[in-house]
Formats: sequence, structure tokens, C-alpha cells
Amino acid sequence: DSNYVNVTFDDVRGKSGGKTFHDDFSDAAKSTFSLGGSYTSNGVYHIISSPNVTVWQNPLPRADTAVQHFRMHVDSTIVGGDPQKIAYGLIFGDTGDFGYTMVLVSGSGMLSVVRNDSSGNSQQYIQPIQLESVTPGLNHTASIDLTLINNELSITVNKTNLGTLQLDNAPTGSV
Repeated sequence: DSNYVNVTFDDVRGKSGGKTFHDDFSDAAKSTFSLGGSYTSNGVYHIISSPNVTVWQNPLPRADTAVQHFRMHVDSTIVGGDPQKIAYGLIFGDTGDFGYTMVLVSGSGMLSVVRNDSSGNSQQYIQPIQLESVTPGLNHTASIDLTLINNELSITVNKTNLGTLQLDNAPTGSV
């Protein structure tokens, strides 16, 4: 309750919902979900990750949510690492089964909108596009505004309205 715990794993393997998982902790560069963390400092939420890690971060405790309509504003800044290999943004419609929709901005200023379902299938709503409103590189903040109402996703980045996408299904879950 009062001290940090250090746990060392060899390998983790398992099956859940028809999916097989494997993490080899002997090489941080090969682990895709296991080596990341976050902290809050001066009112800013920081996400830390080792190379090649996909980090899913939710402020804890995570409440059970079934959001279908929302407005969300996030300011994001890459402060370290290789911006050519980093993307940030918002995940919504996440029901905890590896199904979700992502709006991502890469450190090189590319926008992607992708839906992944729990079976591992991906659908790109738009091909990645270069955003003139995003300054590539480190220490440049991008403001992302999303509104989802009746399956229509409106996207604004750095006060530039990028339009509305009609989503195929109603994403329901956490944001």
C-alpha cells in the first residue's frame, strides 16, 4: 500500500476472447504493450513509453462508460523521442475488447482516422493526410477537438476545421 513493487516477468502468454497474446519481456524493443507509464505534473498528463510500444492510457480509476455522443478537446505535445515514429490523439468507442476508433496526429503532422474491431480488422476512414495546421517535430502543441453526434465525427486541429466523417457504426464505449 505504501511502497512501489518491482515485478520481473519472463514471458506472458494467454488467450482471451479467441485472441492469443504473447509478450517477451527480455527485449523492451519487442514488447508492444507492456512498457509504458504515465504521471501528472503541474496539471499536465505525461505518457512515457519505450521504443515500439503501443501505449493505451486512461486516467485511473477507469469508470465504465458507454459514450455515443461527445465533445472532447485535447492539447498534445511530443516532448521527447523521434517525432517521425510517434503519434498522439484520442481513442473512443473503446469497450475494452480491443475494438476502438482512433484519431491520431503523427509527429510529422499526418492525420489518421482508423477503426479497429475486436477481431483485429482495421478500417481507415481516410487515408493519412498532411496537416498544414500542425508544426512537425518536438515541443509543438496540437489542439485536437472532436465532436461525435449521430455517427458524424467532426474534427478540428489547431482551430482548422477538417470537416465531418460519417462513421459506419455507432461507436459506444469510453473516450
